Amino acid sequence: RCGDLFKVITVPNNAIAECFDNPDSGTGVTVKMTNVRFFSTQDVVLGLSLDVPAETPDPNMFQVTIRSYSNSTADSNTQLPGISIPSARLKAQASWSVGAVESLAWLQAWAEAAWSLGTIADGLASTLKISNTTISVDSV
Repeated sequence: RCGDLFKVITVPNNAIAECFDNPDSGTGVTVKMTNVRFFSTQDVVLGLSLDVPAETPDPNMFQVTIRSYSNSTADSNTQLPGISIPSARLKAQASWSVGAVESLAWLQAWAEAAWSLGTIADGLASTLKISNTTISVDSV
């Protein structure tokens, strides 16, 4: 996005860089540079803000195209991979009251087996109707 979310960090001397939102594309922006002469290998560094979706899109790619003054494509990278977006995290504790067990050692062995086999995570996933890949049980 442009506006306050666009920053010119480094450009050649006397160059002007401007950012324009492209309302027709819905997601794209155009950065226009004028008064620019590339006589050296000086870097051009610009900062742009991105709208981050709630979950990782498929495909998870974006594109950068560099056009010349005549609007011809000078360079393009159409397959820049995006970063995976982690799902929202919820941290919770659960406790159960257990009565009449053989011994504390038996209960500890049962809890360890249930944890290592994934039984607790599977049960939570089933109860919450979500994928088990989104559940982490840190200890029992």
